[in-house]
Amino acid sequence: MKIVDGDAEYFFEPQFLEAEELSDGTLLPERPVSLDFDEFVADLWSKGVRFGLQEAAVRAAMANPRGERTEQLRAGWNPSPAIDAQVVEVSRDLHRSNAPRERSDGRVDLTSFQNRFPQMKHGQRLLQKLPGAPGEQGREISGAPIPPNQPADVNFSRYAGAGTLIVREPEGEFLVANQDGFLNVDTKSGQISVSEKIVSREGVSGRTTGNLELMGAFEEFGDVQELRDVIGSDITVHGDVYGNIKSSGGAVVLGRNLVGGSVASAGGTIRIVGVASGSSIQCPGGEVRIEGRARAA
Repeated sequence: MKIVDGDAEYFFEPQFLEAEELSDGTLLPERPVSLDFDEFVADLWSKGVRFGLQEAAVRAAMANPRGERTEQLRAGWNPSPAIDAQVVEVSRDLHRSNAPRERSDGRVDLTSFQNRFPQMKHGQRLLQKLPGAPGEQGREISGAPIPPNQPADVNFSRYAGAGTLIVREPEGEFLVANQDGFLNVDTKSGQISVSEKIVSREGVSGRTTGNLELMGAFEEFGDVQELRDVIGSDITVHGDVYGNIKSSGGAVVLGRNLVGGSVASAGGTIRIVGVASGSSIQCPGGEVRIEGRARAA
């Protein structure tokens, strides 16, 4: 037996009695002997090994007839790994659907996505924190306990953005929507927020969003590409607009240029920070303000 890193390792190989001559002249050849399990246990006990003996493996090793070192077994018991705390999704509505939108008449609109901006209800569960669990304790070869591995925790509060709330319920700890609104996920931090305004950072195009028909305020940090329609109210676009903006009211703010596209508002104001070129602007009964140059409009 050897003690290696706090564990007892023991090896088995066949043993033989040497050839001998009895007093009556009888010659006994070399012959194998049987190892005794109880004797083995007593020997380990005397050497301080009190835990982790693998009886079935030991008996199999003792019965192995091969004439070489056959088995290396270990006593002792290492603690099992802990299960770390984790955060899981509990709402299927967290994910966008880029499938083509089906119209009320059953036809499919290939220019629009089914659910680009998921909408949440007040009190809807979004995420759940699953608590961690420690592993099972181990044992040294002496029988002394080895403390179990402790799980790593997760900072659940870092996921809670504006319009969300962490609640503790009998089923567990949840991140829930604290108001009706649209889901916004910060891809860098993982923070989730729910607001009355839809915020997009990818631009409006056939690849990212398709045409948009929205039931709330909309803020876009990218560009609106050619032939793309954005229909809603209180629309803000920080990039260039090459497509069409249609507002049912409120303010339309274009942070850069309107080029070859159109803006129409049923009322309120239209403000273009940059230039308007080769474009159509309609705002009956409202106000239009172009801070850059307007040509061929």
